[in-house]
Amino acid sequence: MNIRVVVVDDDPASARAVGRLLEEAGCRVQICTDPVAAIPAALDTGVDVVSLDIKMPRLDGFEVLSLIRSHEHSRRAPSVPVVAVTGSVST
Repeated sequence: MNIRVVVVDDDPASARAVGRLLEEAGCRVQICTDPVAAIPAALDTGVDVVSLDIKMPRLDGFEVLSLIRSHEHSRRAPSVPVVAVTGSVST
């Protein structure tokens, strides 16, 4: 498997945990703990999927996704698949 995944999570331990799981599945992983820096990483044409944390400081996952989609639209580029991830637990 040669799937390239960008893991976006402001918590380095969580990002590494998700990254390790994906690497064990055979994926190539790039970890971004800064949501602003994750945008150009996600727009790289070699990226197959983005794992995106929803709750982050500065920019939350929804804002990051909106910026990614906006850039894709302006470039007329195909949309990269995004998997939304959260560690939030509701009772």
